[in-house]
Parts: sequence; structure tokens; C-alpha cells
Amino acid sequence: MTKQRWLTSALALALLMTLASMVSAEGPQPQSPTDVNQTVILPFDGTVSTPGTALGVNNTGTGQSAVGVAGRTDQGYAGVVGYSATRYGVFGLSVSAAEAGVFGRNDGTGIGVWGKSSNGYGILAESGLKYGLWAKSSNLQAVRAESGNDVGIYSTTGANGRASVYAEHTGTQPGQGVVGIAAVGQGVYAQSNNGVAVAAIGATGDAIDAVTTSTSGAGVYGHNDSGNPGAGVRGLSQGGNGVHGIGVNSNGVKAESTNSNGLEATTSAGDQSAVYAHYDGSNSGNGVYTTANKGNAVYAVSNNGLGVYGKGRNEPGVYGEGRSSDGIQAIGSSGGSSGIYAKFDGSQEDGNAGYFDGRVEVTGTLTKGAGSFKIDHPLDPANKYLYHSFVESPDMMNVYNGNIVTDASGEATVAMPDYFEALNRDFRYQLTVIGQFAQAIVGQEISGGKFVIKTDKPNVKVSWQVTGIRHDAYATAHPIVVEEEKPANLKGTYIHPDLFGAPDTQSEGLATRPDLVKRIEASKAEEAKAAQSLAVAPQAAPTHTPDTIATPLRPKSAD
Repeated sequence: MTKQRWLTSALALALLMTLASMVSAEGPQPQSPTDVNQTVILPFDGTVSTPGTALGVNNTGTGQSAVGVAGRTDQGYAGVVGYSATRYGVFGLSVSAAEAGVFGRNDGTGIGVWGKSSNGYGILAESGLKYGLWAKSSNLQAVRAESGNDVGIYSTTGANGRASVYAEHTGTQPGQGVVGIAAVGQGVYAQSNNGVAVAAIGATGDAIDAVTTSTSGAGVYGHNDSGNPGAGVRGLSQGGNGVHGIGVNSNGVKAESTNSNGLEATTSAGDQSAVYAHYDGSNSGNGVYTTANKGNAVYAVSNNGLGVYGKGRNEPGVYGEGRSSDGIQAIGSSGGSSGIYAKFDGSQEDGNAGYFDGRVEVTGTLTKGAGSFKIDHPLDPANKYLYHSFVESPDMMNVYNGNIVTDASGEATVAMPDYFEALNRDFRYQLTVIGQFAQAIVGQEISGGKFVIKTDKPNVKVSWQVTGIRHDAYATAHPIVVEEEKPANLKGTYIHPDLFGAPDTQSEGLATRPDLVKRIEASKAEEAKAAQSLAVAPQAAPTHTPDTIATPLRPKSAD
């Protein structure tokens, strides 16, 4: 035997003895080295039947170069192969506070540790104090585990505050600490009986990045089967988005529920939103798009603020469209409030608090500062408008008029509508003779829905006008009060404060809505800041974008 082969055999024997001493808990200790043949001829293949260790190696040396068993192959399949029909193929135990029971390293493009099982665990990792499995890779997968019928990786830890599996990507290029891929089931499946099933932290990027190429699957799918209140997916962020969803050709986030809320969001931070949705596309799109088959597509309740707040910089702040019902329904239920309050925060010549394109129906009393009709000018409809003012009266007055010609005896009977006396009271008359000098009088006042005109000459044309004061049920219940004191909370305010040299905050509308004043001021400040920011620097790009972004698609209408 050459000296080189003898040294190699001695080293192999020493390494195996170290392993045997480390796994003593698995069986009896090996015999003393003095009772073991010190010479091993390579290649070596032996079989023994013993309840203890078949081959043990003990290395009493120190330093990083001293190992119990070292396996290496430069061209073959594996440096170390362990096989067991009932337990562990390879079992590594370390009592060091900082070192590993099993350490696998690959300096090429392969895998440091690869566990594969046809019917059990590919890798089983347990820890009582620190990490059950700690894997690190600079370029490829830190851990790759495959299983034909069971779990590829199974890891448990009993240490508080420690991870059963800890994966870290330290490369300088984008990579993943954990990648889960499944041909049929879940790429990553996590379960917790008394805590968070998955906890992910991203220092500068995404804590979890999930991608699916399925036409019906989800990048992230979370469900709670407890039957009790709980979250399928919960996102928490100290300084950014708790949950951030991006959809290239479909929904960024889709939430469904069978018996409860599809999506519930809460926040206790001042001036922040429980749900914030932003559309970054260049085409028409939606920050929030909701549909409902029967109930409310959006239902919002606020105990001390706005139920819904909409703001549009270049488009409407709130847009409502009803195909077979109302586009917008608004109800005010407290004294002094309105179902809809609209204010135009500009000069009266620039815009309107409300613009109605079509018929407008008001079932209650309409109160206004002034009134007129506005139409395209009959003589120049393309370039001019024509206005006429309303005829005002302190009474709820109706006006009726017409022309009639008296007969040969100088009499004419004017018939009024059949509802005239049911609608009106306190009748007043105006008569004007046309075409000749004659006298005309009301020969008989209204009775039975008609009145009589008499002239001192026959065949006289008379123009007549009759007015009446409404006394129908609504007018009787809601008469027009010509003069009244302002209520206590509106004294010192004005309908039009600018006409009396008072500030806009003394208008009736804003004086009773202090929160609206704050919102208007905050909105103006925000707009000024945004304008200044755009003037100084271009708008920053989103912090996270997919590798390829197609043109976002607007959700299809239910029609």
C-alpha cells in the first residue's frame, strides 16, 4: 500500500468516527479505535448487522479545516449520499452555538443541499432554540426540496421569536428568499394554529411578490375557514401599503365573500384612508370599480365625517349613472341639513353649483335668490342667449288670461278650467277693450267655473286677465312667509356675503358646515402644493412596476 492511500484511509476513518460520536443518541457507541482496523482500502464497500453504528469517525482536531466526514466528487453525482429505509438518510447534529449540523455548499451553479423524498419529507429540519433550517444563496435557490407524495420541506421550531424556516437573498440583483412553484396545488402553503401563517418583511422592496400565469388562479389566495371573524389576507405596513395589488390585464386586488364583507379596511391614522386606490394609466380607468348583482356596489358609513368623499382634478369628483333607476340618491335626515349641498368655489361667472341637462322636478318649495329662463336667442341661436326674468309676487298667485268678443247684446261668458275654484281663491280681474272706445265691466263674477263680461256696445273685443291665490292642500300647509327672522345659528351670516362686504366664511352654507370650510382650505392647500411640486420636478414613477406593463383594461360594463 502506498503512503498516500494509507493517509487517505486514515482520514476517512477519523471522519466517520466523529459522525458516530455525534449520533450516539441514535444507537450504541462504536468500538474503540484500537479495536478497529486502521487501514481502509478504497474503494470500500462493506455490510454489517449491528444495533449500533456501522462506521464511526472522531476527529479531535481543531480549526475550520478539521471535519468529521468530508465527501467530494469533481465529476460525479454527489459528494455524500445517505440512504435509510426507515429513518434519516443523513443525520447531522451540532452542539455549536453558531455552526450547522449539516452544511451544504455549491460554488458552481448547482444546489448546496438537495432533499428529495418519494413518500416522506425531502428535508426535515427541527430546532429548539434557533433556526430549524437556515439557507442562504447569492445567485440561485438557497434550498430546493422535492417530494413525490408528501411535504418537500417540513420544519418546526419551539423557540420563541425564531423562524422554523428562514430564507435570505443577499444578491445585488433582484432575487427571492423563497420561491414556491406548484404545477397543480399551492406553490406556498402556510398554516398557523395561533398566530400569523405567513409573515414577510421587505426592507426596500416587496415583502411578498406572487405571480400566477393561470387564467383562473390568483397570485395570492387567502381564505379563513374558521367560521369566526378573521382575515383571509391581512396586510400591515408601518410606512407604506399594507396590501399593494397590481393587475396588468385584470384586477390588482379582488375580494369576495359568501356571508360577510368581501373587503374590510380600517385605519386609525389621522388624515389617512382605510382604502386608497390610485389609477396610473394613461387611458380612462378607475381607482375603484365595484359591481353588485343586488345590493350596493359601494356602501359607505361614517360616524363623524364623510361617508363618501370624491375629488376630481380634471374630471367629476363623483359620477353616478343609473340605467333604470336614479343616478344619485341623497337623503338628509337632520335639521338644517340637505340631501345635497353643492357649492361652486369660484366667481359666479365661471361655473355653477349645480347644472341640470334635462327636466328638473321639485316636489317641495323652491327657494331662490333670482330666477329667469335662458334659451338660445331666437334671432341668433348659435352665438347669443336670451333671458327673461320670473314674475314674482308675495302671494302664491296663478294668472289666467285670454281674449273674447261680446255678442250683439254686449255680453260674453268666459269659461275657466274645471279645477279653477278648487285651486284658487280671492279672484281679481283685469279688462282691456281692443279696437274701439267702449266700456267693459265684469257683469258676473266667477261662479260655477265661469264669469260674464258686459260692454256698452255690441261685438266688442275684450282682453281679460284673472288671478287667484292658491288654496290647495300643499299651499295651505306650506304658505310663503314673506318676512321672517333668521334662526339663531344663522344670525350674522348672509346668503350672499360678498354683496355686503363680508367674507365667504360668513355665508349661510359654510357657517353651518365648519368641516366643509376645513376641507375646502385643505383642498386648496393641496392643489397649490401639487402645482408647485409639478413645476419643480416631474411626477415620480411608481415604486413597483411589473417587468412588462400592458395597457390597463377598463372593467367591462354589466351591459
